[in-house]
Amino acid sequence: MKYSFNLNFSIEEPLSRNIWFWLAIAVPVCIALVLATWIAFSNNLRFTVDFTLEALNNFYVYQKIPMAIAALAIPFAAIVGRQHSSAISIRQIEMVEQQNTFANYLKHREEFFKCLDRIEQGHHVKFEKRNEFYKLVYPKNSVQHVSFDSHSEDNNEVYLESLCRRFNRCISNYERTFKALYFRYNEQPEMVKGNFVEITNFYLEILRLFEQVLYLTPENSNQYDIIWVDVSPEIDGLDFLFPTKKTEPLWFLWQLQEAFAELITFTGLSSSKYFLNSFADNDARDALKMQFIELVN
Repeated sequence: MKYSFNLNFSIEEPLSRNIWFWLAIAVPVCIALVLATWIAFSNNLRFTVDFTLEALNNFYVYQKIPMAIAALAIPFAAIVGRQHSSAISIRQIEMVEQQNTFANYLKHREEFFKCLDRIEQGHHVKFEKRNEFYKLVYPKNSVQHVSFDSHSEDNNEVYLESLCRRFNRCISNYERTFKALYFRYNEQPEMVKGNFVEITNFYLEILRLFEQVLYLTPENSNQYDIIWVDVSPEIDGLDFLFPTKKTEPLWFLWQLQEAFAELITFTGLSSSKYFLNSFADNDARDALKMQFIELVN
C-alpha cells in the first residue's frame, strides 16, 4: 500500500499518516541517538552487551540525558494526537452548526410564509413573490447564516422601516392636502362636484408603495361588502383597482395597518416605533369622504 504524507496538519487523513505525528516521535529519538553517539565517542566508551548492575549504572550515568530526550517522543506524540482529536471535534461541531443553521433557515422561511398565510386570510391581501419579499425583509439570511430579526444589508435602512416611513410620509402629505381641500370646499361647495383627483392619486400611491410586496385581492367581496374602485379611469390599458367599502373609504388602510403590525411582530421590530399611521384630522377625513362619494358614483 502506498502512503503519502502532507506537511499541512490535515484531519482528513488518519493520525498514522500525519507527518507531524511521526516527526514528534522521530525528532527526539534522532537527537538522542546523535547525542548518545557523541557522548560514547567523546568518553571512549565501548558498546558491549552486559546486564550487570555495574554496567547498567554506568550506561545510565553517561546516557541519562539522551534517554530523557528520547522519552520526550511520548508526550510530543500525545500532544499531536490530542491536537488531531481536537481538530476533528471542532470540525464536527462546525458541521453540526452548519446543519442547524441550514435547518433553522428553512424553518424560519416556513414560519415566515405561514405568517403571510395568516395575514392573507385575515386581512384580504395576497402576497406575491414571497421569496423576493423574504429577501427584502431578511437580506443576509441564507443557508450559511440566519437571523430571526429583520435587518438591513450593508447598513442600509431595514426594508419594513423604510416602507413604514414612506407610507406615513404619504399619509401625512395627503392629510394636509385633504385638510386644505376641506376649507376650500366650505368656501366653494361647487368644487366638490366631479372632483376626485386627490383621492385617486392617494389610492394610486398606496398601491405603488405596496406593489413590490402584495397585491389586493380580497376574497368573498360580496360577503364583506367590498367594492373595487377604479382609480385609473384616465389611463388607457392600465387597470388599477382599489378595494374599499361604500361606507368607509379608508377601510383597506386599516387592513394594511393590521397586516403590517403582524409583520412587525414576527420580524422582531418594535411595534411601538414602527406602525402605519392613518388620517387623524377629522376635516381631512371629511374632505376625503366627499371626493370618495364623487369617485364611486
